[in-house]
Amino acid sequence: MSVESTIRAYFEAFEASDSTALANLFTDDGVIAPLDMATISGQAAIKETFDGFFGAVSVRCEELTFDRIVERGDTAFVETHSTERVVNRETSAAETARFRELFCLQRGDGGWRVASYMFNH
Repeated sequence: MSVESTIRAYFEAFEASDSTALANLFTDDGVIAPLDMATISGQAAIKETFDGFFGAVSVRCEELTFDRIVERGDTAFVETHSTERVVNRETSAAETARFRELFCLQRGDGGWRVASYMFNH
């Protein structure tokens, strides 16, 4: 899987509310640094966090733009921005959110995986 296809798989799993697929896209010691929250470390914690998140909301990515992809050996950096429709599962209230994302990937035996992910509004 290429760097770009790994990131596309991330957004596809996100839309499918598939926390297992999302966690598997990360390295064993991968981290997420979410806005206004503590850093989430490791596949198990990432899966648990997404399980809780998807219990509360569903997300549809309306637009995904790749701003920059830089590959250097077995490391890659990907900058994206996205527009997402977020729906509260309990109230059905919906909002549109815009994000800037930074993915740092590592290539290993299983191909490209996310080592670190950060985002902001």
